[in-house]
Amino acid sequence: MTSNKPPKKYNAAKLGSNKEDSNLTYILGGVAVVAIIALIIIFVVLPGKKSDEALVVDYGTPTAAEVQLMSNGIIRSGNQDVPVTLDIYEDFMCPACAGFEAQYGADVTQAIEDGKIAVRFHMLNFLNKSSASGDYSTRAAAGAQCIADSGNRAAFTAYHSQLFVQGVQPAEGGPTDHSNEDLAALAKAAGADDATVECVSTGANVDAAATSAEFSTNELSKKTGGQVSTPSVFNGGDKIDPSNGAWLTDIIG
Repeated sequence: MTSNKPPKKYNAAKLGSNKEDSNLTYILGGVAVVAIIALIIIFVVLPGKKSDEALVVDYGTPTAAEVQLMSNGIIRSGNQDVPVTLDIYEDFMCPACAGFEAQYGADVTQAIEDGKIAVRFHMLNFLNKSSASGDYSTRAAAGAQCIADSGNRAAFTAYHSQLFVQGVQPAEGGPTDHSNEDLAALAKAAGADDATVECVSTGANVDAAATSAEFSTNELSKKTGGQVSTPSVFNGGDKIDPSNGAWLTDIIG
């Protein structure tokens, strides 16, 4: 059983490009990969790794709920007639978001599957500068948009979860990250169709993802009085405190 103590957050206002500022970030070690729903196993071989180093990730096959790419680039996962819709703000480069996914991702996914909640995923990109390519957060979010736009929720859920897995998520300040071709391979392994894989590999949604990230960053800043940090979770106008390990149970009853 994982601890209910959440990882520290990334604060966009505190992150800088120099070495001293990088010490303000938080590195997660040994984060367990949490099974979403124990139904199927997808084997992913990361580009540049040997086959015997393949990652085994249990994604599950969510089928009952929907996924859609909204006009503002936000990704909504869940049915339309749910009683609660949460807003989750994340950055694919954020280790604290990886910790949040490892600790709560399975429960959130199950609640979506059960029709108890929907989630609007807001993918930010203020950690672009911490990636080797300088735009990884945006490109990873663009891939998520491609998959959401296809309507394949199982593939979106798998891709979203996989990108936060330790060993898949690029290290902040590391020498490399994933190319669009790498992200496309992960999308394909997650179950995306050929047209969606091409969307990811060509970076078709990169500009849209950047625009969406700016929109969501401004939205979050207004909600918090200028404190942009990830992960941030809201139920309507109420900000959720994940230090309460029962926060989701408290919401859905």
